[in-house]
Amino acid sequence: MFGREVFRNANPISPPPQATVRFPPDVDKAQFAALLRQPPAHRCYAVFFTARSGSSWLTDVAARSGVLGLPDECFNPRFVPNMAQNLHAASLDDYMLALRRRRNIAGCFGCELTAHHLRATFGGAATFMRYFDGAKFIWLLREDIVLQGVSLMKMQQTRISHLPQSSAQAIGHADNTVRYDAAAIKRWITHSFQAEERTEALLARYGLAPLRLSYEKITQLPEQALAQYLADYLVAPKVPPLSGRSAHKRIATALNTEYAARFRQEEAQFLRGITQTRWRWVQKVAPLSAAADRDENGSKTPAPPPAQRH
Repeated sequence: MFGREVFRNANPISPPPQATVRFPPDVDKAQFAALLRQPPAHRCYAVFFTARSGSSWLTDVAARSGVLGLPDECFNPRFVPNMAQNLHAASLDDYMLALRRRRNIAGCFGCELTAHHLRATFGGAATFMRYFDGAKFIWLLREDIVLQGVSLMKMQQTRISHLPQSSAQAIGHADNTVRYDAAAIKRWITHSFQAEERTEALLARYGLAPLRLSYEKITQLPEQALAQYLADYLVAPKVPPLSGRSAHKRIATALNTEYAARFRQEEAQFLRGITQTRWRWVQKVAPLSAAADRDENGSKTPAPPPAQRH
């Protein structure tokens, strides 16, 4: 079960050679020892995701709940070296021990990672699962992979990823500079699909049954309802009213829909096999009907009265 401290025992877990992340050779061992004296989180979950699937919004909601940890990209290979330095962690074992303490929020540790992050940081599923044995899992994908590819193409061209970093005016202006690039859309769709395949393979290999969510469904839920739905799944405490309001908003415009329609028409053969494979995965996404029945405070709304016959 998750919670046993086995990372620094006589047989430390080390990532296999495929891992590309390098940990800092010089750390403050006294600072690390002091961090280890803090209590570790006893509840753990990991969110598997692909880019442009709503992960930033989910993280923001979870972080503002106060009981769902901070499920950010702490295993993104671009961030790990600096984070490890700040945590005085000289190895993956040390990093995991440190994260469970520094990211312990109300007894909960959460993270999010793509299949590409998993390979670069852990080297493979076997190492990852040894650390996350007994954890809960969430699988967040985008039902419409073509719109996902268009969104990634636009982000690459405009360097605009989220509304908090850019104004609505800047987003509108950026549309004037975006050019349709079928090759880029195809490349991003392939990138996302490969990550999905690897994630599905991991789930099947270890017999995991994650909570399956999608961008399309979670973005239709009130923030409080989504937070409580996650808390119910994780068996976490009741979520108090969320602090503040999320600055995350959808930045897609009519141009996204236009380009997606064009791509579907021009690249129907390319999409056929991908669509057939993904249909099985998308069908498993939670409908969230129970969460939708909750009011803005996360409480169950009463059922409507039966219709009166006249």
